[in-house]
Amino acid sequence: MASLTETFEMIKQAEYEAKLETIQEAWANDEVRQEMLSEALDMIKVAQEQGELPSMDPAQILDYGVALVEEALTEGEGVEKLAEEEVAELGYLAGQVLAENGIGADDLSKLAEEDAEELGRMVAHDVAELLAE
Repeated sequence: MASLTETFEMIKQAEYEAKLETIQEAWANDEVRQEMLSEALDMIKVAQEQGELPSMDPAQILDYGVALVEEALTEGEGVEKLAEEEVAELGYLAGQVLAENGIGADDLSKLAEEDAEELGRMVAHDVAELLAE
């Protein structure tokens, strides 16, 4: 008959294997997540060795690794979307400033490089003022 400690270890191992199988099935065709999970697990192990994380059993490490991967992917999508929206807004505001000053696309294409840089600084200044309002 198995001791309580042995039974506990068998339960933990079964939990780990079930979670690993579920993840392998869910991410079978997702090489990005697989690679990120491998990197996350390595980082977790190093952090544990350095005392930055508490000791965890394999199932907990796997859970934490999956959470890190999903969080990184979610944050990446949010940052990407936010950046696109901000760039679009800034582009719109810059176009508005240029139009208010009677400067069109033809005018921009005729500017010398140093004049374009100066105009860019002036437009950036005006856009910053619009955003501050």
